[in-house]
Amino acid sequence: MTYKKNVRIVSLFILSEIISHSTDTEEIKQKILSDTIDWLSVVEIANTHFLTASLYYSLLDKDILNLINDEELIFYLEQIYTTNLERNLRIIEQSKKISQILLEKDIKPVFLKGTASLLQNDYKDIGMRFLSDIDFCVSENDFIQAKEQLISFGYIPDMDDPGMKDIEKHHHWWTMYHPNWEEMGIEIHRAILTFPYSDLIDCKESNCQNVVYHSNMVILSPTYRLIHTYIHSDIVDRSYTFKKIDLRQLYEMSKFIDNYKLQINWKYIEEFFKKQNMWHKFYCRLSLIDALFEVHAPVLRENKNCRISLKLFYMFFEDSNTFFAKQYIRVQDFRIRLSSRQFRKKNGEYTKRKHYTFIAKYLLYRIIFMEQFKKGFDKLKKD
Repeated sequence: MTYKKNVRIVSLFILSEIISHSTDTEEIKQKILSDTIDWLSVVEIANTHFLTASLYYSLLDKDILNLINDEELIFYLEQIYTTNLERNLRIIEQSKKISQILLEKDIKPVFLKGTASLLQNDYKDIGMRFLSDIDFCVSENDFIQAKEQLISFGYIPDMDDPGMKDIEKHHHWWTMYHPNWEEMGIEIHRAILTFPYSDLIDCKESNCQNVVYHSNMVILSPTYRLIHTYIHSDIVDRSYTFKKIDLRQLYEMSKFIDNYKLQINWKYIEEFFKKQNMWHKFYCRLSLIDALFEVHAPVLRENKNCRISLKLFYMFFEDSNTFFAKQYIRVQDFRIRLSSRQFRKKNGEYTKRKHYTFIAKYLLYRIIFMEQFKKGFDKLKKD
C-alpha cells in the first residue's frame, strides 16, 4: 500500500484495511488512536460503495469501535448496520420462499451476486453485505413458466422501466415486487449476463452447487461466481473502461478468493479470460485486490503493466475532474455510443448490418454537425 497522495486515497486504504480481515488490527488501532483519520472522508467512500454496514461490523468485530471518539458517527454507523441486518434477514426469507414457489414446478433457481453471498455466509455477519435486489437465473426453457408461477403467487412486474426496449430479449424480466416484501424487488434472469456476454456463463447444473446452509437452494460454483462478479462490474458496468474502483465488488471478489482459494479452478479462469481477451483487465483487478485487502490470488505474479494500470485507477479515484480524466471519459463515452450493446439497448434488436449502418449514419451526422457549427462560429466572429 504505497500510493497515498491525498485524503481520498488515504481514506480508501484506511477503509480497505478496516474491512479486510487480512490486515494487522494493531496497526489500525494505532492509526485510530493517533487521531489522524478523516472519518468524514472514510464514511463518504463507504456510503458511495455501499460498504457502511461492513465498516461498522468490522470495527465492532476487531474491537476498535470503542476507540473512535465520536458518538454521532458511531450511532450513524450502527443505525445503517442494524437496518441492513434486518433487511438482509428478510431477503433470505424471501429467497427461500421464491425457491419453494418455483420448486413446485420443478424449477430450480440459481441465486446470483449478493443474494448468493448471503445464502452461502460469505461474510462474517449477515448484516455486512448491502443488496439492491434479489437476482436469480432459471434455464431458458423454464423462463416463461417461472415468471407465470411467481405472478400466480402475487408477484407484480414493474413495467415502467424505460431502459428495456425489448423485454422478451433482455437477459432478465421486469423487476417484480410482492406485497409482503415491498422493500425488495426480484429479477428473474433468462441469462446470467447481458448481451453480448450472454453465452459466457450458462445456467446449467455443472456450473452450480448447492447452498451449504439452506437446503434445496442453488448458487454458482466459486469459479463461476468469481468470473460473474468480475464481468458484471468491470465489463458490463464498464468500471474498467472508466477506470473506476468498484470497491464493493472488489471486496466481494476478495471474499471469494480468501474463502474458496482451493476450490477455485485457477487454470480454467486464466484460460477463460485469455480466450475472451480479458486476462490483462482481470489480472489488474486481482492486483488491486491484493493492494487494497492483502488477499493474494495464486495466479498473481510481478507485472509492470499492472502497476501502471493501478496508478491510473488511483489517479481517477483521487480526482476524476482533471483535464486528462475528462478527456479520457469523453472518448470512452463516444466509443460506448457506437457499441453493439448500446445499439441493442436503444433499438431493442441487433444485427451487424443494422449496427454498421447506424455507425455510418452517426459519424456522418457528427461530421455535418461539426461543419455547420464551424460555419456558424466563423460567421459569428465576422459579425
